[in-house]
Amino acid sequence: MTNTKGQSPCAVASYLLGQCSVTAWDVPAITPDQHYSGPQSPPYANDCLCSSVAYNLMSACGLCQQAPVLASWPTWSTNCTRHVIPQGRWTMSIPSGTSVPAWAYVTPDSMGGTFSPTIAQGFTCTFGSSLIYPSFDSINFFLGRRSLSRVDVNSYSNLFCPYTHWDGR
Repeated sequence: MTNTKGQSPCAVASYLLGQCSVTAWDVPAITPDQHYSGPQSPPYANDCLCSSVAYNLMSACGLCQQAPVLASWPTWSTNCTRHVIPQGRWTMSIPSGTSVPAWAYVTPDSMGGTFSPTIAQGFTCTFGSSLIYPSFDSINFFLGRRSLSRVDVNSYSNLFCPYTHWDGR
């Protein structure tokens, strides 16, 4: 589940979460009986921690460390009442030293409320006159269908396929 730069989900999360911190953000290692959690109380909530993109990356980070227990999106975001970010969006800039995998933008609701590595790993795009990426919505997901959205390659200079990021717009 690495990005095109060969960075782990933990490293990518560290880059992104650092966008809301005055110092570098450290993603500590966890043991197999632990999981990462969202903001512990409303004063600790911010646009980075309250993003489903960060949630997906941190969930994948835990899985990479053999941690089977995942916090659900509702549990992760329970203290994000003042930082409501639409699912599948990253509202901060993406640091130049990293790229965000496309699967990090899949909405938790479309995965049943909890990060799914199976769905994330199946999130791909292909080349053509424009890039095509699956757009999951809860209705199509639960009906077993994917709706496809077209993105003009020239509109997004930082859009790469198949593994890196798109800006979520």
